[in-house]
Amino acid sequence: MIVQYFLERGSFMRMNKFTTGMMVGSIVGAASMMMMDTDKKSRRKMWKNGKKIIKKAGYVMDDIMAMYK
Repeated sequence: MIVQYFLERGSFMRMNKFTTGMMVGSIVGAASMMMMDTDKKSRRKMWKNGKKIIKKAGYVMDDIMAMYK
């Protein structure tokens, strides 16, 4: 959804490193706070879902890079 927003505006590749770092840092911070407050079973489920999301994100980034080549 975020990627689609930036692609429509044409500014995905123009995001500077500070903005990208803030976005990634906030996601990592929120995820780590969630992991601290959950039990072992929920934590395993989050890791499993996270691996799926990372795999999908890799496919999305490959598609984006293919569009700009």
